[in-house]
Amino acid sequence: TPPAPPAPPPFAPPGAGPRKPAPPPPPPVEFTPEQPRCVQFRQLLPALERAQELQRTPLLICNGKEDIICTFFSYMNAVPIDVKELINEVLVKKSISLEAMRDKVRQKAVKALKYGRPLHIRLSTASLDWSQYCCEGGLPLDIFC
Repeated sequence: TPPAPPAPPPFAPPGAGPRKPAPPPPPPVEFTPEQPRCVQFRQLLPALERAQELQRTPLLICNGKEDIICTFFSYMNAVPIDVKELINEVLVKKSISLEAMRDKVRQKAVKALKYGRPLHIRLSTASLDWSQYCCEGGLPLDIFC
C-alpha cells in the first residue's frame, strides 16, 4: 500500500493538505535619489526606509493597487489627506470654506511632522490645484517639490 499523505498542520482547515513553502524574500532595494524605481508591494517598506536614508520624500504611484497602499498606510498610522473628500466638502457640498479646509490640511501636515508619521495624500482618481491650499501660514508649496 502507498504511504499516507502527510497530515495538514493543526491550524489548517480540514482537507487543506500540506502547506506550501513561503515565497522567497524580495531582492534588496537599491536605487539612487535621482532615479525613480518601480517596486513590488513586498519591497515597499525597504524602499521607504531607503528613501529615508537618502533623505528623500517618496512619491508613490499605486497603479491600481490603491486600496492595498491605503491599508498599508493606515497600519503605519499615517496622517491621511483625502483629496476626493476635500473636493467634495469644499467644491461640491460647500459644507466647509476654502479657508477652513486650508487650515484643516495644514493641521494634518503639522500633525504628521510633529509626531514623525507619514503624510498620506490620497489622490485616488482626483486632481487638485494645490495652489489654493498652499499659502502663507498654510501648507507650503515646497512640500510638492
